[in-house]
Amino acid sequence: MIAEQAKLAALLEGAKQFEVPLYQRPYSWGGPEREQFWRDILRTGREPGSSMHFTGSVVFMERHGSMSGNLKRARLIDGQQRLTTLTLLMLAVAERLDQEGELEVPLEGTTDTQQIGAGDVRTDYLFNRRLTGDSRFKLLPTHADRATLKALVEKQPLPDRPSKAVMEGAAFFREKLADPALDLREVLRGVHKLQVVTVALEEGHDDPQLIFESLNSTGKDLTQADLIRNNVLMGLRPEEQDDLSREYWVPMEALFAETEEGTFDRFMRDFLTLRTRTLPNEREVYAAFKAYRQARPPGEPVKALVMDVAHLARLYLRIIDPAQVPQADVQLAMRDLTALRVRVISPFLLELLEDHEQGLLSSENLVGALRLTESFLLRRAVVGERTSPLNRFFAGVGRDLKKDEYLRSLERALVRFQDRDQDGFPSDEVFARALQSVALYKLNVCKPLLVRLERSHNPKEKFESAGLTIEHVLPQNEDLSDAWRDMLGTNWEDIQERLVHTLGNLTLTGYNSELGDRPFEEKKSLPEPKGYAHSRLLMTRHIAATLAWTEDRIESRAAALTEQALKLWPFPAFMPDELATLRTEGRQRSKVKTVEDHLETSGAALRALFTQVRDRLLKLDAEVTEAPQKHYVAYKLQGANFCDMVPQPSLNTVKGWLNLPPEELDDPQHLTRDISGKGKPGNGNVEFVLPLQADLEAFEALARQALEYQRGRATGEVPKGAGGSPAEAELAALPDAQQEVRAALEARLQELPGVERITNKFHISYKDRQVFLELRARKAALHLSVKGLAGAPQGDAAEAWESKGIWWTRKIRTLQELDEAWPALLEAFEGQGLAPGDSEEVAPPEEIRQVQEHLIDTVTALGSDTSTKTAGRTTVLMSGGQEFARLRKNESRGFVSIEGTLADGQPQKLYVRTLGTLDQGTALLKAFYEVARA
Repeated sequence: MIAEQAKLAALLEGAKQFEVPLYQRPYSWGGPEREQFWRDILRTGREPGSSMHFTGSVVFMERHGSMSGNLKRARLIDGQQRLTTLTLLMLAVAERLDQEGELEVPLEGTTDTQQIGAGDVRTDYLFNRRLTGDSRFKLLPTHADRATLKALVEKQPLPDRPSKAVMEGAAFFREKLADPALDLREVLRGVHKLQVVTVALEEGHDDPQLIFESLNSTGKDLTQADLIRNNVLMGLRPEEQDDLSREYWVPMEALFAETEEGTFDRFMRDFLTLRTRTLPNEREVYAAFKAYRQARPPGEPVKALVMDVAHLARLYLRIIDPAQVPQADVQLAMRDLTALRVRVISPFLLELLEDHEQGLLSSENLVGALRLTESFLLRRAVVGERTSPLNRFFAGVGRDLKKDEYLRSLERALVRFQDRDQDGFPSDEVFARALQSVALYKLNVCKPLLVRLERSHNPKEKFESAGLTIEHVLPQNEDLSDAWRDMLGTNWEDIQERLVHTLGNLTLTGYNSELGDRPFEEKKSLPEPKGYAHSRLLMTRHIAATLAWTEDRIESRAAALTEQALKLWPFPAFMPDELATLRTEGRQRSKVKTVEDHLETSGAALRALFTQVRDRLLKLDAEVTEAPQKHYVAYKLQGANFCDMVPQPSLNTVKGWLNLPPEELDDPQHLTRDISGKGKPGNGNVEFVLPLQADLEAFEALARQALEYQRGRATGEVPKGAGGSPAEAELAALPDAQQEVRAALEARLQELPGVERITNKFHISYKDRQVFLELRARKAALHLSVKGLAGAPQGDAAEAWESKGIWWTRKIRTLQELDEAWPALLEAFEGQGLAPGDSEEVAPPEEIRQVQEHLIDTVTALGSDTSTKTAGRTTVLMSGGQEFARLRKNESRGFVSIEGTLADGQPQKLYVRTLGTLDQGTALLKAFYEVARA
């Protein structure tokens, strides 16, 4: 490897050719990157005495045997964006010189000048003289851009599908150079002052793949799909790269050219989810792909993998654009399902389409599966169930399907699904009750639901829903006209508040702005086609037959539409005893995992690694026991965890944590890292990751140290506070009677599914989804703080608890007091909500906006002295003109935070994630308000 400084323009001078390897992404610089490049050129070009301007690095590998005549060939590993942009600029310069003739340019540092014409620019920067074919071009981009760039340079007709990015780049510089006030001399001077560091790699010695992955240029970051393309094609012979690129990869990327940015990355994640039955982290898709490729059969040609990816990419486009589905009934079902905008189902839809293509699923059953999934998702949305657990559910639901009874097994899987011991597929009763009362307009399924209801009125009539909007028959405007108030009666305010956003008051129209807040009679009788009476939509036209729009009419219409909805989105037919069995099975599945549950999606190689590690841990001592938990498998000595670990199928690794102070570990091979203060599922602060080829002897030596450390703590050889936090030391110093109570408490907490124990400086906290208990030592007692209760603690000695805002605290000294406190701890454990940082997928932005709206509505209903002020994502809540709380909406992380101060002067903060977890937030806002009023 040889690195040196060079002028960027000089790279193209002489008989040279840079070929962009086919594994690299196409030209992708857009307006912002080109603008920066242009500004750098003008800034340095307009200052004659200015120094060189550094623009980054260019990495290339000279090809063996590249000297053909005087032509020097090289593969461009990094810098193609910069060199392609320079090529497009010099093309525009040549075109301007074609029009204006030769340009006299001063030679820097002399009184001499140089005549530069269009031909000079082309031979210096675009063409290699006296050569033909592809050798004629100084820059050969990837297949996606090559034909377009060659056509522009040679002034030939463009290909049928020209590269959009290359055409935009050429147009950008043509527009800049068309400015008559622009001095072309300044542009050329600036080009010659652009400096780079060139890195020349030696073929056969330097690893271009490692270098490619680690480079971080000043251009656009590489996407996960870019890295995957590199992984697939790099290392192949040039002719193999060319074949795979032309036949599969370039056509596949072209499929996604007109989709929104990031779609190809999402496809690759969904592809891996389907093939591995696990959900890769969004930022680790490339790592998961490498692990998946490594786990494929040895000796399998890479073409088989590329063909599989390309095949599923074509099916994926049918999910993104259902118009590409050939069968009309399947297309309609897919369109209705994807209208719900729940992306987490994409891997499952891929499986359905692939099984249908392979003849495992008939077209009739495919439609049934799509309609069943639509019913499942829509019912959950209306009832207010969270979407976060669906991500992992749909990643693995295919394991539960029996392909010989496809539809029935899918019905069982969906009915069996449980979320926090709640039925995941809402029953008819639950769905009907919610559909008639929920503020449907605030849900993102509102329009798809109304569209399907309208179509059911007249299934043979085709209509386009794109131009339709949701119409409130009773207007949303709180300042209702006298005509509306008279029609609703004296309690019009209550009727409007309760029913305005509900199903009974909603319909579809293409004339929302014209209808506005008009009285009911005017809405019905507006001239054709605006009024209800003239609507082409039957659901809307039916409203015109109503004499008055009253509370009873809204509710009766909601009931009628609900009966219709129960038929459109049915619940699977099961006998009562079979349904009860499925629900019970689902609740059992959601409890503590077994070791096999953790290994369920692991391949043979990862299973073998986990088993070897497990065997070594169990053989360390006869007293070592294994305890599967929700998020990991624990290995204990005398009740204390010394090692926790979990398989990671998407990465083909075993990840774990050793429970001893990092500073006391002897790790000569540096196999671990200190994660003190960072979140983790396991108990220890020493993290390890074991790949398939891990040195298990070295790992066993590390695990033995953790075991001996915990043995020393148990026997007293290691002081109980040693290596721990002050909170641990204070708890360890409690009298023996309280130590017995603490041990009993710890034992009960370990029996709860998924509970993690986290130590910090001030307390020991216990969490599953979020912290529900904090434990401290106070005056020969255990001090408990619990969060997540719906109200005051109930049961024996309830008066022993003290309220601290959303927290309840008390001390316990005896086992009897532990028994009294335990019901509140259980309630707190069961009442947890999601907190920022949880691994599950966040709620969609629409739901977060609805959460904020609901909380604001709660405040305005507290009293006439309340008001709100919103600026950006923050809403200030005021009472009597004074701030008493704040709401902050964070759609990207999926929560609304509530902040304020309680009577004790302590600030409090709570995160609310879903419509189903609003009770705590509402209670806290009321508490803040009462403090403000007092």
